[in-house]
Amino acid sequence: MTRITRNQESMFKIEKNYIKNHKEIINYVESRNFVFKHRSSPRSTAKTSSFMTCPGVTLKSKMGNSDFYTLFNEDMDDHLLNLILENVPKQLAITNKFIQIQKYNPGNYILPHKDFQNRISKLHMYTLTTSDHDGLVCECNDKYILIPDEGGQYIDGTTAMFNWHWVNPVRKLRYSMVIGV
Repeated sequence: MTRITRNQESMFKIEKNYIKNHKEIINYVESRNFVFKHRSSPRSTAKTSSFMTCPGVTLKSKMGNSDFYTLFNEDMDDHLLNLILENVPKQLAITNKFIQIQKYNPGNYILPHKDFQNRISKLHMYTLTTSDHDGLVCECNDKYILIPDEGGQYIDGTTAMFNWHWVNPVRKLRYSMVIGV
């Protein structure tokens, strides 16, 4: 696995500093008692999943279960939704099918998967925290590329939806966000 190069950044359509208020979003989430749902249990009843499974279906891949937490948009208050949506184009704010904030405590991870499902046409992925070690691993031309976390970064999920991608066990607290349309 190698770190992403400038050439590959354009292939993934990565835009730095896209979510200008990423620290404010994290501070707000951490200052409230939002309920993040654990996403590893075979009994998971997640309504929507970054694995694009149906309601009530486990987040299990052929390799086992992932281990991370999700705050679903139906569990967010209006203030948090407004903080998120002030960063995205108006069309995305209107047409989104779901918004999720993923939380990874040290050691948490998401197993290799592909997100393709007919009802979702595009994923917009954002990293809210910065790390030299943690990030999203994506398949790219038969290689695996690490896209290091950078707070506020946008990653166009179109390429990742159809290719293998995952998050290795993180070393420090990690937040990311996904908006599906």
